[in-house]
Amino acid sequence: MKRLALLFLLLLLVAACDDDQESSTNNSNNTNSTGSTNSNNSNNSNNSNNTTAGTQVVINEFSSSDEDLIELYNSGNHEVDLSGWILTDEIPQGGALSYDPDQDEEKLIISQGSTLAPGAFLVFPKGTETNQHPFGISSGGETITLLDATLALHDQVVFGPHKAIVSWCRYPDGATAFARCLPTFGEPNRLDPCGNGVLESGEQCEPSLPLEETCATLDPLFTGGALLCNDNCTFDTSRCTTGAICDAASLVLNEVCHKNSLCGVAGVTTGDWVEIHNTQDATASLAGCYLEVADGSTVEMRVQFATVQGYETITIPPGGFLLIDNTPQLFDSGNDHTVSLLSDDGTSVINSLITSEALTVDGSPTGGTCPIDEGSALPTPGTPNHCTP
Repeated sequence: MKRLALLFLLLLLVAACDDDQESSTNNSNNTNSTGSTNSNNSNNSNNSNNTTAGTQVVINEFSSSDEDLIELYNSGNHEVDLSGWILTDEIPQGGALSYDPDQDEEKLIISQGSTLAPGAFLVFPKGTETNQHPFGISSGGETITLLDATLALHDQVVFGPHKAIVSWCRYPDGATAFARCLPTFGEPNRLDPCGNGVLESGEQCEPSLPLEETCATLDPLFTGGALLCNDNCTFDTSRCTTGAICDAASLVLNEVCHKNSLCGVAGVTTGDWVEIHNTQDATASLAGCYLEVADGSTVEMRVQFATVQGYETITIPPGGFLLIDNTPQLFDSGNDHTVSLLSDDGTSVINSLITSEALTVDGSPTGGTCPIDEGSALPTPGTPNHCTP
């Protein structure tokens, strides 16, 4: 009996020790779990900070027309200090890690003290003054990127041709999806009724509806061709045909400028511009000529002058210089694009220039070129060129 009692007591002691060890293990696990929770809380705190200063501050609306406005919006609950943040169009999709701001001469660095309250908007026009972006927004499509002061990527928007001619915006404000909108910079975004399949006041056409007009009924100068409807609900006459003349032997593309902030002249130009020179002593018809913009082998636009309102019968006086400024229907270009003046067949090249440059000798395509957005050369829109050795 004594042995049985001792054996029973020993079993009780072992069980008690096992319970203590399991309790200790559980407590240890609870401690680790608490530590893990604290760690997660710390991560959540970091994520919250990133969200407040990052994904909740977005590129909310922009336009490739007029002042090329860009709007930021804060959909978060905290005010964000935007001092030193960067807006640029020089970063390709997914290329933020290799971005070097010192190599980007056309970025906007948001000024010190700039803040964005919850639910507030901040709008940046194109220009070179404080809180103005020096890069133009191409109607042909590009990539706009927002970085914070540490160069961390916070938003990047890639858009295609003609999307932002009126306004391209998140709808509703801060949402993921973009849509065509009415220009509402500094105010809540509103969808553009263009494209809804209903012809409304102010619209010339609806892309989804058959056209009642033709090239010939629209303008007696048109001899035929196909009248189209643009994405912005205006007539597209680029494929209409005319009997307009192009005096190819007299005309030369003399100077081209992409990004007015770098090669524009205050009080003279306001957007991308080209200059065409009549080298002869008789008036020359430009109406039948074409202007083409190409990015490498990709032709982005090719338009006959006579198909654009105001240029149906355009001529250039003897020895004259014609400046075409801020007219995206005729000229809208990117950096290092090839701009060509074509004859009335739409294929024969009179001469070409690369943005942004000028002929060294006015009217002489074989006399060399000079850049007008860097170095000592001066942009001279509408007047003789000024290239220096």
